[in-house]
Amino acid sequence: MADTVVSTLVINLSQLLVNEVNFLLGVEVQVQALSKELEYMNTFLKNSEGKRDPHTNVMVLVDQIREIAREAEDIVDTYVVNVAKQRRQNKAVKFFRSFDRATMLYNIGEQITQLKTSIREIYENSSKYHIQQKDIDEADQESQRLDLLQKRRMQVEEDDVVGFVQEAKTLVNQLVEGTEELDVISISGMGGLGKTTLARKVYKDVFVRDRFRCRAWVSVSQNFKLKELLLAIIKEVAPMTDEISEMTEEELKQELKKQLSHHRYLVVVDDIWRRQDWDELKQVFPNDKNGSRVFVTTRIKEVAFQASVNPPLELRFLYDYESWELFTKKVFRRGVCPADLEPLGKEIVAKCGGLPLAIVVLGGLLACREKTYHTWKNMVGSVDWHIAQDPQCLDILGLSYADLPPYLQPCFLYLGLFPEDYKIPVRQLIQLWISEGLIQHEDNKSKTLRKEDVSENYLQQLIDRSLIQVEERRSDGGVKTCRVHDLIRDLCLKLSEKEKFLESHSSVPSSQTKPRRLSIHCSRREYILNVDPSNSCHVRTLLCFNQDSHKLSEQHWELLFKSFKLLRVLDLGDGEVHRLPKAIDKLILLKYLRVITADIAGVPLSICALHNLQTLDLRRSRINVLPEGIWNMQQLRHLYLDGPSRLPKNASEKGLSNLQTLCYVSKDPTGRVHIAEKAPNLRKLGLYGYQCYSSDEQKSTFNLPYLESLKFANECNFEEPVQLPPTITKISIKGAYLQPETIEIFQNLPKLRILKLDGASFDDEMVFGEDGFPELQLLKIENSSIVKWKLGQGAVPKLKRVVINKCPGLKMLPKELWDMTTLQELELLWLPKSFTKTIGEIKKRDELNVVIYPAVP
Repeated sequence: MADTVVSTLVINLSQLLVNEVNFLLGVEVQVQALSKELEYMNTFLKNSEGKRDPHTNVMVLVDQIREIAREAEDIVDTYVVNVAKQRRQNKAVKFFRSFDRATMLYNIGEQITQLKTSIREIYENSSKYHIQQKDIDEADQESQRLDLLQKRRMQVEEDDVVGFVQEAKTLVNQLVEGTEELDVISISGMGGLGKTTLARKVYKDVFVRDRFRCRAWVSVSQNFKLKELLLAIIKEVAPMTDEISEMTEEELKQELKKQLSHHRYLVVVDDIWRRQDWDELKQVFPNDKNGSRVFVTTRIKEVAFQASVNPPLELRFLYDYESWELFTKKVFRRGVCPADLEPLGKEIVAKCGGLPLAIVVLGGLLACREKTYHTWKNMVGSVDWHIAQDPQCLDILGLSYADLPPYLQPCFLYLGLFPEDYKIPVRQLIQLWISEGLIQHEDNKSKTLRKEDVSENYLQQLIDRSLIQVEERRSDGGVKTCRVHDLIRDLCLKLSEKEKFLESHSSVPSSQTKPRRLSIHCSRREYILNVDPSNSCHVRTLLCFNQDSHKLSEQHWELLFKSFKLLRVLDLGDGEVHRLPKAIDKLILLKYLRVITADIAGVPLSICALHNLQTLDLRRSRINVLPEGIWNMQQLRHLYLDGPSRLPKNASEKGLSNLQTLCYVSKDPTGRVHIAEKAPNLRKLGLYGYQCYSSDEQKSTFNLPYLESLKFANECNFEEPVQLPPTITKISIKGAYLQPETIEIFQNLPKLRILKLDGASFDDEMVFGEDGFPELQLLKIENSSIVKWKLGQGAVPKLKRVVINKCPGLKMLPKELWDMTTLQELELLWLPKSFTKTIGEIKKRDELNVVIYPAVP
C-alpha cells in the first residue's frame, strides 16, 4: 500500500506542475526534482515488493516512506495556497509582497532539500533492513493491466439466495398469515451468514408486497441513535417535511405512531445490536390488530429472543451442496466446474465452513484468476481458513484485498468513508475517485478513454470480486447505487487505520490524529467548532453524512477555512447552508464541492477562482443565476443544478471544454447563452422548462457531437420539431405535450435505447411509425393522458422492457406487442381494472414476464 500512497502523490505532483505553473514559479525546478525522487522511491518500493525481510523494523521503514510522501504533499500544497492568498492581497503593498514571496521561496527550497536528505537516508536504511530490489518484470506488469476497450460486462449473477429456500417460505408465511395482532419476527446469526440478504428477498416477495402497502426498511448501526432511526422510518412511509425534521425525539415517536396507525404495515429493522435499543424502538409500533408485522435481524441471539414472542429463526450455515452451488455460481457464472478442478474446489469450499460471505468473496477472487489446477492447488495450500472462529471474516476479506491490483486498493479503501448500509450513488463515487487522483491508469490503452470510463471499469472489477454489492441498476443496465457489506466496511476501516488512509468519526476525536480523508457522522457544526486545527490542516477530504438541520453560520465557515486549508473534496451533506461565503475561494485546491444553499443568489463570484474545481453539485439549492465567471472554470467536468437555475450570458470568450454533465438549467430569456458553443463536449444535458421556437435556437443548444443523455423537465414545450444529434441513447421527458412530429424525430434517432415519458400528453394517440426506434430497448410511460398506442410494421424491433404506470385513459396495448420475441418484461401498474383484467386473459409467451399491480382478482 505504501507504493500506492507514493504513486498517488507522484501523479498529483505532476498535475500540480501543469495546472499550478503560475503558482509554482520560482520553485518548479525543486518540485520537479522532488517528484522525480518520489517516483524513484515508488519504483523502488514496487521492485522490492516480496523481497522485504520479514522484520518489524521494515514496517518502520515503510512508514517513514509514507510520512515523507505526505510531508512532501503538504509542503507543495501549502506553498500553492499561500501564493494564491498573497496574490489576492492589496496590490499596493508591493514591497511586503515581494519580501513575503522571497521568504516563501526560501522556505520551500529548504524544506524540499531536507526531504531529499531524508529520502537518501531511507535508501541507506533499505540496505540495513535487507530490502533487495528485483528487476522489473514487464510481463507481470502487463498482465495486471486490463483491456479497458473491452465492452463492459454486466453482472449476470441471479438475485435469488442460494440455500434457505424453506426458511424464506417460512418467513413469508409468518408475515402474510397468522394472527391479526402485531407480530415481531426475528432472524439471528453471525455476521456473513446472509441475514440481510434473506430478509431482502422476503421483503421483495410479491405476496409480501401485495399484503403490505405500507412498508419501510431501516438499518441500525452499532452507534444507535433513536431520533435518526425514527426519521428514517417516517421518510419511508410518509413525505418528509421541514416541520418533521425539526421535531424532538418524543414528537417523532408520536408522529410515527400516527403515520403507521390504521395501516397494515411492515417495518424491517436490520442489524440491531442491543436489547435496550430494541426496548426503545418497539414502543413506536402501534397494534391496530390488522396483521401488521415488524421484521428484525440481528447478530445477537439475546436481542432476537427479546424482540419476538415466537422463537426466532437462527440462520444456519449452508449445507455442503448449497455451498458448492453458491461457489460454482460465483466462479463460473452460469457454467459448470471442470471435472479436474472439482475435487480441489470442494476442498476450498469446505474450508469456508458454510459461511456464505466467505464463499462469495473467495468465489469472486477465483473468478478473476486463471482456472487451472496449479492456481487452485496453491490456494488450498496457502490459506489458513478459520471461519468458524472468526465471526468478522476479515482474514478472507483481507486475502481478497491483498489480491487487488495496486490501482484498485485505494479505490476499495475509499468505501470506508461511507456509513454502514449506505446506498452509495455510483456517479458520485466515481467523481470522488477522480477528484482524489485515484484513477491512475496511464498505459496507452487508457489515454483514449475518459476518466469516468476507467472509473466504471474499476467499479466493475470490485463488483466482480464481490467486494461491492449492486443495490440498484440504471435503466441502461449500469450500476446506479451500490453498497458494501458491514464486514467489508470493517475491513476498509481496519486497513485504513493501519495505512493512515482515512478516518470515520461519529464524534470529535479526543486523540491526536492527522487524517488525510475524513468522514463525519455527527453534527457538522459541532465538529467544525471543536476540531483541532493543528490536526485537521492535513485533511484533503471532508465528507458529511449526518443530515444537520441547523445551517452553517459565517462563524462555522471561518473555522472551516481555518481548520481545513488544503481541502480537495468538500461534501457538506444533505443539510442546507445559509449561503456560500465569498471566502470560498480560500479553498484553492478544491476539486469537488457538494453543498445545498438556501440563498437564491446562491453562488458568489469568488467561486470562479477555484480553477481546479471538477465537480460542482448544487442540487436542491435555490439558485437564480450563476456568476459570469463560471465560463472560465476550465477544469469543470460536472455541473449539477436544480431548475429554474440559469447560466449567465456569454460574456467570456472562454468556455467549458471539459464539461460533460449539465443538469438542470433553464432557458436564458435573452437567447445569448449558446450551450453548444460554450460546452461542446457535453454528454449529459438536462433542460428545465424548455421551450423552442426556431431552428437556429435549437442548433445553439443541441449541436453537441458527443451527447448521450438528454432530459427535459417541468412543462417543456416543443413548438417546432426538435432537432437532436444522432449520438443520443437516452431521452427522458417530464411534463410535455408531444406532437406527432416530435415522436417522429425521436424514432429516427439511430442509437436511442431508452425513452421515458412522465406526464406526457398527445393529440389523440402515440404512433411509432414503420421501422421506428430501431434500437429502443426500454419504454417507460407514467402519469400520461395517452389513450391509444399504435405500432407500425417493423417498429421497436429490439424492445425488451415496457413499463406503463398511472395512465388511466389507455384503452389497450398494441396487438403487435404480444408477438415480439425480444420483449422480456411488461409492467402494468395502477391502470384501470377493466384494462388489467383484459390483459390477464390474454395468452402470453412463457418467456414474457408480465407484472400487473394491483393484481387482477
